Amino acid sequence: MRDVKQLHPRLQTKIQELIDKCAEQGYKIKISECLRTIKEQDDLYAQGRTKKGNIVTNCKGSSYNSMHQWGIAFDFYRADGKGSYYDKDNFFTKVGRIGQSIGLEWGGSWKSIKDTPHFQLPDWGSTVTKLKKQYGRPEVFFKTWNTETTPSSATSIELTDINDIAYRLKVEEIALSSDYWMDRMNTDVNVYALCKNIANYTLHHKKGKDNNTKFTNSNDICYRLIKSNVITNSNYWMRRMDEDVNLFALGKKASEWIL
Repeated sequence: MRDVKQLHPRLQTKIQELIDKCAEQGYKIKISECLRTIKEQDDLYAQGRTKKGNIVTNCKGSSYNSMHQWGIAFDFYRADGKGSYYDKDNFFTKVGRIGQSIGLEWGGSWKSIKDTPHFQLPDWGSTVTKLKKQYGRPEVFFKTWNTETTPSSATSIELTDINDIAYRLKVEEIALSSDYWMDRMNTDVNVYALCKNIANYTLHHKKGKDNNTKFTNSNDICYRLIKSNVITNSNYWMRRMDEDVNLFALGKKASEWIL
């Protein structure tokens, strides 16, 4: 299915951004595969097995193991007349890097089977494991799309509920991509819980409930978060992350957003 409108709303925005940025640099692309039904995925799986052609996927439709079935992935091809998949000039690598620069996960960066014409949202990891565990079936996941909040609408709402703030922090990507963090931590560490702690602490001080002090400086709040162990032992977290990931920056971003 090539209907971009069937994809996750945030991915639709990213696709247009990708197309525009590629055009600015002289790379013309078009979108091919988007959301796939079970039948469409089964047809692809049959290729090279019970149908003519080469094997192009190891995912059966009934398994829901393709990101395309979850509406968070798409494929592209070059549309400059040189051949849809001509790549002797590293066209797909160049587009891949542009996609990565706007926050998309590029299939060409995978270590095992590289898929250079493929992009997906990185929020749920590189595989469907987390999606299946949390939602079971794509149809359930689709129903959550309309509950996500854009930055413009979120900031117009008075935030007083801790769970709501933690969820919004994650949705607005202020948690710096929850899956990026989770992939670098033990499974018992929960980014959502971290955001909830930050939200709870920041609101607590914002309302002046702690020694009648009201904090408005995010650096000060973040320092206090670490000193009071609200960020649950910063060294514990840092040991499980790449050096370029800064826990203080996460606390600061979360505090700035809440304030």
